[in-house]
Amino acid sequence: MLDISHLFVVTAPADWIGLALIYASAAVISGLSGFGFAAIGALSLIYLPPVTAISMLMLLSLSTQALSFGRLWGELRTHSQRWNGPEGVLPYCAGGILGIPIGIEIMTVANEKELMFFFGLALMLYSAYGLLKPTTPYLHRAAGWRSSLLVGACGGLVGGITAFPGSVLVIWTSLIGLSKQQARALTQPFVFFMQLVGLAVLVLAHPHVFTVQLLTLFAVMAPLALAGSWLGVNIYQKTSQVNYRNISFMTLAVSGLGLLLKLGLSSPA
Repeated sequence: MLDISHLFVVTAPADWIGLALIYASAAVISGLSGFGFAAIGALSLIYLPPVTAISMLMLLSLSTQALSFGRLWGELRTHSQRWNGPEGVLPYCAGGILGIPIGIEIMTVANEKELMFFFGLALMLYSAYGLLKPTTPYLHRAAGWRSSLLVGACGGLVGGITAFPGSVLVIWTSLIGLSKQQARALTQPFVFFMQLVGLAVLVLAHPHVFTVQLLTLFAVMAPLALAGSWLGVNIYQKTSQVNYRNISFMTLAVSGLGLLLKLGLSSPA
């Protein structure tokens, strides 16, 4: 009999089922909210080595983002600002590119675990505040490249430390009172671009990570994740403005909890 066990990074049926449930759940949440795949996907560290788990998160998250981005392309175009204008996605992405190396540098000189702990806790507290407060006072800000670049840079900085760049833009869009369509039209392209940059950096800097075992696991899990993303988008399209706002806050809270779980799972026993 042909032995193909060397193609798989996990072999126990329970591990396959656990990973399938994690990735499917993460994909539904990501398709519904436009971000947050890594928050739930971080639980894959229970079954996978850190390098493999992080690489899988990047591959699957980018794949599900691409699917939901394609399905919502018409809506995103209708509700987005001119892409290269002061309120468009370009200045946010440019700021993100500037912020990523700053976040990585901070992570190398500061205590990474303390940073992730406090940011995760802050996300959970802010989400609880947003959910419990009936109305959110909106910020009055002057439209311009400066504010967009700054918010994007903060997103890139946070992404460099925690791998959750979209959390900053979700908070920002809630503070300035964008509709669910406007918020997603800004947040999802930003997250997609940041993930694309992150994956490109990983491929160029560490090509050895993409082993046969990793690509086999991706090939098995990708259809399930894409199906979950499809379901999440369907739910999003039937969600009201208020419910989408609450879902966004809950996903932020899950992202914060995911950071804390990631710390616990990655800490030596």
